[in-house]
Amino acid sequence: MSHRARTPAVVRTLLVAFALAFLAGCSTNSAINARPDQAILRDPAGVTLPTRRCANYFLVQARLNGKGPFNLLLDTGASQTVVSTRVAEMLRDDARAVDMYAEGAQGKRQDVRSIVSIRRLQVGDAELRGLEAIALDLSRIQATLGAGVDGILGYPAFRDVLLVVDYPASAVRVSKGDLPPADGRAIVALTSRDRPTVDVRVGSRSRSFLIDTGKAGGFSCCDFDRLGFANPPATIAMGVAVGGSYELTSGRLETDLTLGDVVFRRPVVEKSESFDLIGAEALKTFVVTFDQRNRRIRLHTAGERVITFSPVRGIGVGFDFSEGKWGIARVFPGQPAEAVGILPGDSVIRLGGKRLRELACTRPIDLFDTGDAVDLTVIRQRRRLDFRVPIMTVVP
Repeated sequence: MSHRARTPAVVRTLLVAFALAFLAGCSTNSAINARPDQAILRDPAGVTLPTRRCANYFLVQARLNGKGPFNLLLDTGASQTVVSTRVAEMLRDDARAVDMYAEGAQGKRQDVRSIVSIRRLQVGDAELRGLEAIALDLSRIQATLGAGVDGILGYPAFRDVLLVVDYPASAVRVSKGDLPPADGRAIVALTSRDRPTVDVRVGSRSRSFLIDTGKAGGFSCCDFDRLGFANPPATIAMGVAVGGSYELTSGRLETDLTLGDVVFRRPVVEKSESFDLIGAEALKTFVVTFDQRNRRIRLHTAGERVITFSPVRGIGVGFDFSEGKWGIARVFPGQPAEAVGILPGDSVIRLGGKRLRELACTRPIDLFDTGDAVDLTVIRQRRRLDFRVPIMTVVP
């Protein structure tokens, strides 16, 4: 997201029926103070932040300027902390009006009308003082996750601490200190001063990827159409980013990706319009430590350092949230939903026998990973229609 003034561990590829990446690949306008002036920890050796998992995301419970608590989505791909317009209204005495826009991972834009001064951001036994947040409409993201998301906690907020994202333990910790020097294996140098970007070998070539905890899927690549694939890529779902939704195209590479001494064996990658990204689905067997000040990360795992990716399964629809309800935005040609008669514009009532509000923080892969079919109930022209939709392998 950019802001501009108008002046063999096995990774199961996430088939996103709803959200993929929110604020991936952000850069920050220099007029916004994205980095705190001070970070205070009750125990400098380390504190565990109050968090909960929602699908592949971490929601951090925080108080802002003494108000809250609020749920902030941890997003190392975001170069700016964000609050919802509702929270901005609650903190309006600390806000100032601006005329800007935010640009998300897929190049879509969203207006920014105010910036909020965060004098104190309290997260359990940690406190960040003196940073700013932009205010955005997060209603689409809130609907996508089915969880209360009041904002997004961006990467610069952790400038003066070690940030540890422990996927196996579903925990987030911060501490004072430094990582050892990069060795090119478990400890890898960051290639950017203000973003967690790393060099990744794609076959024999090297390219820069952003490590993005705000992306639920695995890898995303620019110049997608120029990559070599084992099979033709397929459009598989709809994703959500700042500014709106987008079609998600995915395919399996015919070559490996290598980060440090970790090999991602012929991974499934998604098409990106603006940044190369590494998301949570590719990192979920790791404990990832970010040393922002020294521009290093550590990738620790108790298992093997060769990661394989299983096939992507789905039913061939793209869901979208509009005007307060979920609907079918796309029906992809040649996939099961088309064959059974599902149409764009159908309103979705149930998926897998559950109302969508009952699927809060449930990954669609959990519905499509097993079995031969899934139940889908829609409303079309005031008629309720029940479908039994076969599940197919979309990306082998």
